[in-house]
Amino acid sequence: MELGLQFTDLTCWEKTGHAAVSHEETMETSIAEYCPDMTRIVSACGQLYIREKTASEERTAVSGTVRVTVLYTSEESAGLRSLAVSVPFTCTAEDRQLASSQLIWATGRLLLVEAQAVTARRLYVRVLPEVTMTGFTRVPHRFCSGVEESSALRTRCRQRSFSLLDTAVERDVSMAQEVQASPVPEELLLYRLYPRLTSCRTVGSKLVVKGEVTLSALYRGQDQQLHTYEGELPLSQILDGAGLPEDGEYAARLCLTGGEVRVLRSDTGGGFSVTAELRLLLCAALSEVPFNLLRSGGPVDPAHQNVLWTFCIALAVLWCMEQARQMPGRTARYAVCAASVLAGWMLGMYLRTDYGGWGVVTVILLALCRGRDGGWLAMLAGLVCINGVCLAGQV
Repeated sequence: MELGLQFTDLTCWEKTGHAAVSHEETMETSIAEYCPDMTRIVSACGQLYIREKTASEERTAVSGTVRVTVLYTSEESAGLRSLAVSVPFTCTAEDRQLASSQLIWATGRLLLVEAQAVTARRLYVRVLPEVTMTGFTRVPHRFCSGVEESSALRTRCRQRSFSLLDTAVERDVSMAQEVQASPVPEELLLYRLYPRLTSCRTVGSKLVVKGEVTLSALYRGQDQQLHTYEGELPLSQILDGAGLPEDGEYAARLCLTGGEVRVLRSDTGGGFSVTAELRLLLCAALSEVPFNLLRSGGPVDPAHQNVLWTFCIALAVLWCMEQARQMPGRTARYAVCAASVLAGWMLGMYLRTDYGGWGVVTVILLALCRGRDGGWLAMLAGLVCINGVCLAGQV
């Protein structure tokens, strides 16, 4: 007898290539006429910006610039002086699989920044950027979602929960802000920008991205002394989230593609004007859809949810019980704990998670008995009660 299997096709994103490439770039240039002659170079640092990505049949090229800031002293003027030089670079990876990817994400870092004074008016700069490239491609997958019904067959299904990368997109975002600094700055000598994401979620048809950009600056104040500034500037963007899953688990990364900091002066004080251009990689993973496909043959199954929901509900109940420990009065603490467990049991039964409300109670029982004297005995008695009495004939 032939067994007729039912299949469901899904298309998701997968990593299809990875490469880390470094390439040394050098430049010899004359300093601007308004800059005083160089006597001694004190320090040199750089900020890397990734601009473009191009892919051919067998190679992937990532290009950008390194903004090198050189601090130096001069006999023509007192104090520390600075000048900035932009060094273009291109890193190329010979990888056919990476080049054929539908989306390529690139991040970079600086391994080396050097500056030498060739003469009092000419500067030699050497940088070594390293670029990491990751390719993503949409790949079809086929899942067995069931069998043809037959009274002569008895089927056994083993449920598995796993995640699929449903979405991988790039978005360009920017920010512009003004910050106050004290003492009031007169000349900006050096700055660095460090972007960081804190949250990324969908609200209706919109994608809300929040983070911060840390500004570190060295400047000369109006008192002619050197001062440092470090502050976190909030980053908040509302993007179009059409086509993105509302129940996905989102992960995002930021890459700096441009930025500028200028001295800001006003009648009431002074500070900095900051602009930053960033590229956002957004990934959304789904774990419920494969589970529903294997169970009911469709991407949405309101009649059952996977075991991750059971764990999430139990975690929420344990958190409520932990908060109840800080309440005054033993009766109030016990009442809140009992109400939390009851609410978790009811929510598990209502959502029809794996093992229902008793699965939530089982997780709570294991957590409460862990590490206690005689806890194994209480755990054994509880499991026998739950599995032998409450779940008898259900599993």
